[in-house]
Amino acid sequence: MLLAAAVAVVLAGSAAVVLSRQLAEDMDDTVRATGGTHPYLVAGWLPDGFDLAAAQWRAGERSTLGLTYGGSTSADGQISILQAPGAEDEVGPLPAVASAEPRPTVVRGHRAVRARDNANAGRQWAERPGAVVTVVATGVSDSELERFVEALRPARADEIEDAVRQYGQSS
Repeated sequence: MLLAAAVAVVLAGSAAVVLSRQLAEDMDDTVRATGGTHPYLVAGWLPDGFDLAAAQWRAGERSTLGLTYGGSTSADGQISILQAPGAEDEVGPLPAVASAEPRPTVVRGHRAVRARDNANAGRQWAERPGAVVTVVATGVSDSELERFVEALRPARADEIEDAVRQYGQSS
């Protein structure tokens, strides 16, 4: 899982963030589950054949959540979302899309950057003050990536815990 490895590498260093500007109905439970002040975002739409494939959550001052969605093999494509605390002025570097020059765009109504190289496409934006989101994809079209990003939704209380328990690790 090349892209999952890229997310793990980004998680090990400084990360981007994602917290929702929308409140989940069960926000109190979501906050307890993630240790954050707002719910994390999860996929609201996935390309055909995609499902959650990996999850990593780091608790602490810079709580970071990485989720990777993909097909049955990495050749089927993958989309990873990295969510961690950060400021709007941190938007710009796309470490998993190193060979592409970030270009300005708008994502979910927010100032953002996008990049695409031969293997990966990425988007990064500040979802709200103090919350930066990075999405990196391989093997999906630009329209699929845009649809994924626009369909992100606040996680329910049990989703993060279940994802980490079934597909990953926490520290």
